[in-house]
Formats: sequence, C-alpha cells, structure tokens
Amino acid sequence: MAESLIDVPKIMAKKGLTFPFYLKLGLAISLLSVSVAGASISWIYTRTQGAILADLSEELKAIGTKEAASFTPEDIKAISQISNQVAKASVPTDHKILLEEKIAAGGFKSQIAADGLKSQAERTKIVNLKIYQIIAQKLGDITNRTRRDNSSDVFIWSSYLVTTAPNSSDRKILRVLAEDGEYRYATSTSKSNRWIGYYYTPGSVSLAPAFDGVAQSDSTFYANQWSSFITAGIPIKDASGKVIAVMGLDMDVRSIAKQLEGLKYTYLHVIVGSLLFSLLVAFILAQWLVRPIIKLYEGAQKVRDRNFDTVVEIKSNDELELLAETFNSMVAEMGSYTRTLEDRVTERTRQLNEAKQALELDLEKGQKLQRDFLPEPLLKLPNWEIAAVFEPAKTVAGDFYDVFMLPGNYVGLVIADVCDKGVGAAMFMGLFRSFIRVFSGQICLDKLALTPRNTTENCLTKAPEENQLEQTYGLGAVEITNNYIVKEHGETGMFATMFFGILNPDTGLMTYINGGHEPLIVANAGVIKQTLAPTGPAVGMIPNAKFKIGTLQLEPGDSLIGYTDGVTEARSPTGEFFSYKRLVSLITQSFSSPCKLLEQIKTDVVAHTDSAPQFDDITMLAVQWNTPID
Repeated sequence: MAESLIDVPKIMAKKGLTFPFYLKLGLAISLLSVSVAGASISWIYTRTQGAILADLSEELKAIGTKEAASFTPEDIKAISQISNQVAKASVPTDHKILLEEKIAAGGFKSQIAADGLKSQAERTKIVNLKIYQIIAQKLGDITNRTRRDNSSDVFIWSSYLVTTAPNSSDRKILRVLAEDGEYRYATSTSKSNRWIGYYYTPGSVSLAPAFDGVAQSDSTFYANQWSSFITAGIPIKDASGKVIAVMGLDMDVRSIAKQLEGLKYTYLHVIVGSLLFSLLVAFILAQWLVRPIIKLYEGAQKVRDRNFDTVVEIKSNDELELLAETFNSMVAEMGSYTRTLEDRVTERTRQLNEAKQALELDLEKGQKLQRDFLPEPLLKLPNWEIAAVFEPAKTVAGDFYDVFMLPGNYVGLVIADVCDKGVGAAMFMGLFRSFIRVFSGQICLDKLALTPRNTTENCLTKAPEENQLEQTYGLGAVEITNNYIVKEHGETGMFATMFFGILNPDTGLMTYINGGHEPLIVANAGVIKQTLAPTGPAVGMIPNAKFKIGTLQLEPGDSLIGYTDGVTEARSPTGEFFSYKRLVSLITQSFSSPCKLLEQIKTDVVAHTDSAPQFDDITMLAVQWNTPID
C-alpha cells in the first residue's frame, strides 16, 4: 500500500496525465459513497421532521376538536350575529380588489391581507359588543389553557374565527370574525383586535378544507413575518350541522423549526465530513486497485521499446491476474514472431541489396553501352562546327543523337526521342540507331535484298538533280526502320520521333526526313530563317507509312539546331514549362559557336527546373557552317 501511494502519482505526473484513472476511480467511489450517505441522511431528516410535525399536528387537531365541542348553542348564535355585524360594517368594494391593491402596495409576502371594514370605529363598535367579548374570551381561554407554561416554546400562539369572503367560492380568501386578542396570556406581545373584518389569503392549507365539516391540521409548517406555525382548522357547526365558521388554532413551532434547521446543517456537516473522509479513503483504495494496471502499463512500455523478455507479475487472484498472464503469453509470442520476422527481413534485405547491386551494375553497363552508341568525339569537318548535349532523366535514356560519314562524302545527322524513358526506351534507342546507320549506307551493300533507292525516289516531291538523288538514297533507312518496328515490335507500342538529315558539307545542301520530331531551327546572326517541320509521322507507329523528303540549302554562317521535347517541356518546381518561346529567345541572342549556345540553353534549363526532378531526357544537336578564312 505504501509503495502504491508513492509510485502511482509519480508515474502519472511523469507521463503528463493531469486527471489519471486512479483519481477518476477514487472520485467515483467517493461520490458514490457520499451520494448514498447523503440520500440516507436526507431520508432520515425528512422522516424525523415528518414524524415530529405529524405528532404536533395530531395533538393540535385533537385540542381544537375538544375545544370546539365546548361551544354552546348560545355561543353558536353569538358567532352568527358577529358574522352579520361584520358583513354590515364591511365596505361594498369587492374584497378581491382590496387584496390586489394591497399586493400592488407591497403587502405581506406569505399572506396578503386587506381591511374590509368601513372604518376603525366600526371595528371598535363590534369589539365592544357583549356577544363579541364572550366569544373573544372563550378563544382566549382556549389559547391560555393549551399553553403549558410561560417558558414553553411549543404552544398555541393565537385562536380565531374565520369565514369565507363573499363571492369566494374557491375559499382562497377568508374573512376574520373574531380573535383572542386582549384575552391572551399575560406575556403575549399582541393583545389587540386589529384583524376583525380583514380579508386575507391564509398561509395554512388546513383552513379552507375545514369548511367541508372535517377538522384539518397542517403536516408541514409555514412561516410569516411573526414566526413559524402549523395551523389546525376546526369547523364550528350550528344545530343543523351547517358550518358557520372555522376556528383556527396557530401553534408556534419556531423553536422546533430552528432545531430542525440546526439538524439539517448538522447533517450537511456530516455529509461534507463524509465526503472529505471518503475522498481520502477512496483515493488510497483507488491507488491500490490501479497498481496492477500501472504494472501492465510499465510492461507495455518495455514491449514498445522492443524488450520482448518483459514479464508482468500480478498476484491478485482476480481478472487482472488473468490479464497479466495473457499479456505475458502475448508478449512471448510477439517476441518469437518478431525475431523470426527480423531474420526474414534481414535475409530478404541482403537478397534485395545483392539484386540491387547487380541491377546497378547492369545499368552502369547499359549506360556505358548507350554512351558508346553516341559519337565520341564528334565528327570534325573543315569549315563546319558540330556540338551536342545529352542529359538523360534516368541512368539510361530513350533520346539519342548521331553524326556519321556516309558514302559519297556525305554526313548523316540524327536526333531522336524514343517514347517513354528508362531501360525499355534505351533498348529501342539502340535498335533505332543501328538500323539508321546500317540502312542509310545501303547503296554500298549490293548483296542486300533491301533497295532504299526505290523507296527514296517514291518519296520525292519533284524530280531531283542527279547529285541530289544520290544524296537521298540513305533516307530510305527511315521507312525500312519504321516497317520493321511496326511488324516485329508493334505490340510493345514503342516508337520514336526522329530527324534524319544527310548533309553535303561542300555545298551546304541537306536532304532530310522529319518523322514527327520537334521542328529544327535554322538561324543566322540572331535571326530565325526557317524551321523544319515534320514531313511524316513518328517512326514505328504506322505500317507502310510514307515520309516526304525535304531539302534545305544552308548558307555560310547558318546554324541548324535540333532538340527534344525534354528541353521545351522542362518544368519548374511550380509546374511551369521552359517553353519553345524561351528557347527561341536564347537562339536569337548573339553566340560565337554552337557549343556555347547549347551550354547556355542547358544552363538556363537547369536554373528553370531548380529543385524539381528532371522529368524527361534532354538532348540537343547543333551544326554551324562557318565562313572560310582567306
């Protein structure tokens, strides 16, 4: 127990719990016990008060019944005469209006009264009647006989006669006929007859029902500005049995009311004391009850820290002990499963690392192989300068460019973009590159069955010069490559946009096919002279596609710039494209060499993408015919 008193609050405070479970449990136990105690004490208090008041009420009713029997026929007659005199002396105003005026003026809080006589002289006249004095004295005798002694604190405070007010069928308003006033005991502080003829609403609930002919008495006390009372209403009947008045007996229970009030506060003090004591006991008990839960919590914390050797020991011979045994069994199984899983993860991780290393090695080989496909170094020609940029988005790429010599001292220029990225695109890039190289030199391979000579002649839009026709033969490689890819690999959906041009470096004449590729740009001295739009579809998409051959006459100083969509569609971190417009703005700036132009474009693209990942391969190829120096 001592250990739990020390450890539980510290553990809860350490975890930052401002209203932990043991406090809630203690508070619940305390509130439950106090609620039961409070309900019990309230019931005892109510029963005690009811019993005391019931005894007094029965005693008061018995006294009233006995005294009412002492009224003689002459007394009954006198009461009737007094009632008539009071009625004659009353004002004609409705008694209800009098009471409403009294209420508006701030009358008694518990009993509203209003004078119903015409004047005080009328009241004095009635009081001085012999019949009134007889009845008043009789009422005074009743008051004085029931008073035990001068020191008694439970006694009849006053005796009086009332009748119902005119037009008050509900008996809520009564009228005073007579009272014991001047005949009360010597120590009475009120000996006047001031209430004769008054209308009032009684505080007692026993007076009105007594007009039905049965004696009544209050079961609870009521209070007004003078004291606390219980009242008995005793019917006074004439010879025919008709109730002509009700005798009211007010018993002063102020002392008992004070005692009951004191008893109530005593009970409240007991409840508060019980609450404090029960809180202390409940919190101690709650800490003891919560101790096994704390042990389970500490064990769970250790398991969370991967200590699967944790064992929680609880010896309470209840459900918490069973819970601890289940917890220990679960932790043991979890530890075994976790160790097995860790061993499997370790082995699988080793295998994945080995596979990753092998894949990375293969990709490095593929990257090197792909780099070997690119012409390095670039072809050097007198009065011509060629430059290229190649930045793959992944280890290997689908973009490529090529520059190679063809029979007849022609130069083949290729820039292409295979759809998709990565390994698949890289494999098709090698296939496209090889086919273009092999079949563009077909005019020298006489033993091959393929005859691009016929193919290219069908593509020309006008009859070429003899030297031009020879220059177009190599372009037939595009149609051969297209038909092969569609037939043999059409199910893969792979294709390439491609520009293939054959340049006569001596004359600057170029014949070309643009298979769905970005338009190449011809510029000179910062001015865009021409763009080479597509002359056919992408290569590898449509069976037996036809590709028109275009011609271009370059002049000294002209530059031909080719690029893939990885340049214009490079995105910034906010998703903004680099754009064709921005590319053109760089090309139209003054540049001394194609190499410097491509480096500037590359620098701007890198700055534009900033921290955004590279989405597509970036490839550029530029050729410039320099003016010979004499």
